This record gives sequence, structure tokens and C-alpha cells, in this order.
Amino acid sequence: MMSAIETIKAFLLGTPWWVYLLFFYLIKQGIAATTTRTVSLKKLVILPIVLSVWSIIDLIKFSHVTPGLFVMFMAGVVLGVWLGWIIVCRQRIAWANRAEYTLQISGNYSTLVVLLVVFGAKYFFGATMSENPHWLHELVPLYALFFISAVIVGVLFGRLANYAYQVSGKSH
Repeated sequence: MMSAIETIKAFLLGTPWWVYLLFFYLIKQGIAATTTRTVSLKKLVILPIVLSVWSIIDLIKFSHVTPGLFVMFMAGVVLGVWLGWIIVCRQRIAWANRAEYTLQISGNYSTLVVLLVVFGAKYFFGATMSENPHWLHELVPLYALFFISAVIVGVLFGRLANYAYQVSGKSH
């Protein structure tokens, strides 16, 4: 039986090189989000949509998806939307350029945290599944994977909704 350190070392050595590039890119983007910046509302829509599609494809891939799993997934999305809304409430958001749909957003660490949670969850489940492909046929890991994915998707949509709400309220 391998020790925890040996297991982590094996996962890290077995990780493709591009995963490290992705990790450092996400950290760079998350750190950039800690300062006030101008972002496109259109670009803010991309990540929640991509992660939603990715989660739904994963959900469909499993033939033993139950109504309970679907309800739990939706509950995770609702919880995530609420959390995402709350995260953005304290940020200062204003139109940078209405014609180009760009927003001026005050810096914070929420984007960095969300990106690291997404990466960490996907890495953990991917690495674990590569070691034990039958692991996701057990209900607890399956529910955990989809609940975490749903909360993350919800957080991104909740943040987006709050951004849109704040700028629409300021446009009058």
C-alpha cells in the first residue's frame, strides 16, 4: 500500500504537461482578477456556459443517472447561484463602455478561488478515475462530483446575474 506522499507523487508524475500549463494560466487569470479591471460581459458568459455543457455531458455519460442525482445536481446549481450572487454583492461594478458591453469590476479573490476549486475538483476526480475507473460507479463519489460541478456552475451564473443586475440598475 502506498503512503499519501507516494500517492501524490505518483499523481503529479502521471499528470500530462498541459495540465500544469492550464494550472499556471488559471492562477495568472485569478491573480489578474484581484485588481480593478475592465471585462467584457460577453466573455463573462463563456465560462459558465462551457462548464454547464461540460457538466451536462458528464451527467449524460453515466447510464445510471437517477432522478435523485438530477435533483441533487439542480440543488447544487441553486446553491451555487445564491453563493455567486452573494460573492458579487460587495463588488463595485459599473459600465466601462455600454456600446462594447464592458464592465469595470473592482478586484477581489473570488475568481481565483473559483478557478482553483474548478481545477482542483476536476483534477482530483480525473486522477482518481484514472487510478480506479470503477470509482464513479459508487454513489457517494458520483454525487460528490456532480454536486461540486453544479455548485461551481451555479456560482458562475450567480456572479454573472449579479453583474448584469448591477449594471442594469445603474443604467437608469
